[in-house]
Amino acid sequence: MDGRKITKSLQEEARKLEAEMRTRLALAITTAFALVIALYWQGVIREGVNEMLKILGMPVVSAYIYRILAAVIVTIICVIGIWYFSKWAQKTQEPPKDEPKAQKN
Repeated sequence: MDGRKITKSLQEEARKLEAEMRTRLALAITTAFALVIALYWQGVIREGVNEMLKILGMPVVSAYIYRILAAVIVTIICVIGIWYFSKWAQKTQEPPKDEPKAQKN
């Protein structure tokens, strides 16, 4: 390999690395924003549930049980969502299998 090919190869790898870093950084920042939103809404939802339980006249013990049940349900939904979108992301990284290969003439 001559110097130009090596330089061109290194430049291409640097571009790929930069694109990957941008993608991962954007994902991390987006996740951080989503976490801030979730933490803020946590308080609002907690107050709403407390008010609803007061209106329904539920005892404190059963309110605790309902909160645990709600946490389990939300966890299951989120785990399914994480699994689904992980599979979805992997599909976009794989090359399509149905496309015919280019024929040499």
